[in-house]
Amino acid sequence: AVAGGTETVLLVEDEPLVLELAQRTLQQLGYDVLACSSSDAALRVFGEHQSRIQLVVTDVLLPRLSGTELAARLRALSPGVSVLFCSGAGEAPLEGERSGCDSIEKPYRPRELAIQVRKLLDQRRS
Repeated sequence: AVAGGTETVLLVEDEPLVLELAQRTLQQLGYDVLACSSSDAALRVFGEHQSRIQLVVTDVLLPRLSGTELAARLRALSPGVSVLFCSGAGEAPLEGERSGCDSIEKPYRPRELAIQVRKLLDQRRS
């Protein structure tokens, strides 16, 4: 069994099937998931719900604005927000771009995502 929670997670993924799987996985564990398929949508949703978002889970490769650029903008607005990057082979953000952030490699299993999300949310509390 993997621990869930009631925190709010902003999920950003441009691949519809991956977005759906991650959203379903996190919702089944009790999280409030705000799902976005683009960085533009994520910026808008973050602006509307910034006070309740504790974690951003974002793909590294997104059209127009990369996941690392998106994370930098969101952290400028809310420095305490945690970020989990999702990347395929060879897509990992550079160390300097992801300082203070964790990453998970795609394809990931739902359990792996759930463990990483809980770990980051727990670290945020301490």
